[in-house]
Formats: sequence, structure tokens, C-alpha cells
Amino acid sequence: MKIFIFDDECVYIGSANITSAAIGKRSSGNRNHEAGMLVWGESMIQAPLRHFEKAWDNIDIFKHTWKRFAKMAKELEKVIIERYGK
Repeated sequence: MKIFIFDDECVYIGSANITSAAIGKRSSGNRNHEAGMLVWGESMIQAPLRHFEKAWDNIDIFKHTWKRFAKMAKELEKVIIERYGK
């Protein structure tokens, strides 16, 4: 899930990354199929803002992400060594 907050006035909530494939700029065979909502207005954006702030303040989320990234980096390093040596 992605949350993009624009000037505390507008919020996009969805699955799209900001890439040309995700926003439909590539040919039809190379596009991702994404879903999302754009909301604005003070009453509509309060819940997504609270969700973002809760996630931002939760160090465990960042620890989990870092551990996952480190594991992926080690796996990639093994593949590179297998293919190209040290």
C-alpha cells in the first residue's frame, strides 16, 4: 500500500508506485494494473494522515524493513559471486 500526502490537503491511497508503467505511460503490454483513491478535504484526509503518522512513529516497521532489505542484499551478493566470482 502507498500513501502520498500533498500539502496536508490531498491524499492518494493505493498500490501504484510512481513509475511510467504504474501510471499508464507505457504501451498496453507493459502497464501495471493498479488501484487507488485520491481524496481531499479536511474530514477525508484525517484518517490517512493518522495512519501515516502511526506508521512513521513505529520503529518496528523500519526495523522489519531494514532486516528484509539486508536479507535481500545478501541473497543478491550470493548470486553475483556465483555468476562472476569475487
